[in-house]
Amino acid sequence: MESNELVEVPNDPQQAFHAGIQHGCLTVASEAQRFEKVTNALDYTRAADMLKSVKGSLKSLDALTDALMKPHKDKIREIKDEFAESYHRLEKAEETLKAAIVAFDDAEEEKRKEEQRKADLLVKRQQETLRKRAEKAMEQGDEEKAIQLQERAEQVVAPVSQRAAPKVSGLNMRETYRIIVENENLVPITYKCVDTQKLQRVVSAARGKIDIPGVRIEVVKRAASTST
Repeated sequence: MESNELVEVPNDPQQAFHAGIQHGCLTVASEAQRFEKVTNALDYTRAADMLKSVKGSLKSLDALTDALMKPHKDKIREIKDEFAESYHRLEKAEETLKAAIVAFDDAEEEKRKEEQRKADLLVKRQQETLRKRAEKAMEQGDEEKAIQLQERAEQVVAPVSQRAAPKVSGLNMRETYRIIVENENLVPITYKCVDTQKLQRVVSAARGKIDIPGVRIEVVKRAASTST
């Protein structure tokens, strides 16, 4: 069966060669469609032979495309190598700057927390003093003064620390979260994943003759062929 795909044959010899390869591949692919369903022994044999042809065409196509791409790959590698040191130095500089900025931001946050802690503590002491005076006034029978002192105690509020790293246009702080598993046995089963790749290796090594709780093993047949 001829391929219905039309491949224009150019004048350039190299392009004509490429077009010929493509035409051959399309022809093989088109002929292979005859064996989408195998119903008898003869077709089985023919399909196996066609599979060899398909594999051979794929191998030829791989060789051709690899050869065509190799000069470009080499050129890309040369360009990357030429600027590798610059990339390395800039990336290192980026990491250093980011680390320094984050360290300063963290230090300022710690200072802010300490300032806030001291302010809160001072307010707490002021409130306690006022409440004690209110209690004493109440004991002395001066209810009006006790109420005033109690209200003053409730109105005392600590100032909010404004300490922070300076705002810089284009600079944003983003928080990410890193997990550290300290005890696997305490991790809920919901977060535990089955290592399917390891299971596959074990089952393949045992040629399917193994029982693993919770796992069903199916035999999957695949046709394999050497190219012609």
